[in-house]
Amino acid sequence: MHQSNYSTISAINTKRESTIPILAVGQPSLGTIAQNSSTPAKQPENPGQVRRFQLLRTARNLLPDERIADCQHAIAPDYSAVAVEVEADQDGAHFRNLICCDSPQCPFCAIARSENDRHQLSVAMAQAQNDGMFPVLLTFTLRHQNSDTLDSLQKSLRTAFNKTFSGRWYQDFKQRKQKPSNRNLGV
Repeated sequence: MHQSNYSTISAINTKRESTIPILAVGQPSLGTIAQNSSTPAKQPENPGQVRRFQLLRTARNLLPDERIADCQHAIAPDYSAVAVEVEADQDGAHFRNLICCDSPQCPFCAIARSENDRHQLSVAMAQAQNDGMFPVLLTFTLRHQNSDTLDSLQKSLRTAFNKTFSGRWYQDFKQRKQKPSNRNLGV
C-alpha cells in the first residue's frame, strides 16, 4: 500500500507583512446588519488553478498507488516541513518542499514541463539566429488509417521530407541564406 508523509504547515516564510484585520476578543461586534446580511460568494481569482487542483484530486483518487497521488500533497523526502512563501509583489502565496511527480498527466507538473520546454526552445532559437541560421518549422500531415503500420507511415513521412528539401524552392532558399542547413526529421 502506498503511504504518504502528510503533515501540517509548520514553517512560514513571509516576505511582507500581513494586512488581514483580526477582530480581537472584547471588541464590539459588527452590528445587526453585518451579522444578518449575506456576502456574495467570492469567485476564485484564478479559475485555472482551481481546475488543476480538482484534476489533481481526481487523479489522486483514481491512482492512489502512483506517484501522482503525492504530487503537491506530501512533503519531499529531504524536508521536514512545508514552507509557505508570500511574495511582496503578488497577492498570493505558494508552498515549497512538496513532492512533484514530473508526470506529463499531472495538471501541475505538465505546466512546469511545458514552461521548461518553451524556455529551452526559445534559447535554442535565439542561439540559432545568433549563429546566422534561419529556423524553420515544417509540419507534415499524413492521411492514415488504423491498419497502417508505423514503418509505412515513417517511410511516407521521410519521402515527403526528402521531397521538400530537394525541390527548387529549397535550393533558392539555401542560396539566399548562404549557410549550410541542419535538417532534422524529428519523428
